Amino acid sequence: MNKIVFSLILIIIGYYSFSQNESSRGENISNIIKGVIAIGENIDHDIKLKQSRNRLDEMRRNHNPDVDCWYIDGNGSLKQDLNVECWIDGVYYGSMSCSACKYKESALKAQYVDLGLPSGTLWKIKNEEGGLYTYDEATSKFWGKLPTKEQMEELRSCQMNITNNGIEFIGPNSKSIFFPVTGCYSCDGDFVDEAGSFWSSTSENSNYVWIFFFLKYDWGVGSNVSQERKCNRFSVRLVK
Repeated sequence: MNKIVFSLILIIIGYYSFSQNESSRGENISNIIKGVIAIGENIDHDIKLKQSRNRLDEMRRNHNPDVDCWYIDGNGSLKQDLNVECWIDGVYYGSMSCSACKYKESALKAQYVDLGLPSGTLWKIKNEEGGLYTYDEATSKFWGKLPTKEQMEELRSCQMNITNNGIEFIGPNSKSIFFPVTGCYSCDGDFVDEAGSFWSSTSENSNYVWIFFFLKYDWGVGSNVSQERKCNRFSVRLVK
């Protein structure tokens, strides 16, 4: 675009060098040059603006997680937000670039499955890393992400495929999630290898806590563990 503007200026200077008298020639040329430059700048702005908008549209089509981190400034250029305080689902991950925060949020969301349940609950694809937890360990580390008794019972609305390795739940939208037989430890340290037990966040009268449990080829929801047996070590499967 600068080449076009420069060419127009040269043509105008040549024309006025021959067609104007000496007294008005300089002023007219100066004013016209300013006008041509202004037109060129407007054209540049429009081109930048169009390119920036096209780039944002492309990012949206490609479902870029960080598309909301970009904006178009007053010059029509595409700019990116700087550092943000990164909060995801109430958890603080520190100060980082907006894009890094958005990609982290996208990665965390990808760890969960939407089964199409009426409550909208998303279940994590895998058991929580770290294996088996006591109730105090589970609530201390994962409070707010442990499923409630109601969310556990809602899985009953799913189709189930029960095997000797665990249970697959197939939601109304045909997406599925698998609960493996991971075993559990009793308070005495005995390991039961044919069971799968998962803590919930729902307690009753401060004396019992509800769990989801199953044995090979069988399962149950709504059992509870007494206050004295919260030292059992069970699995944890988180929800959103």
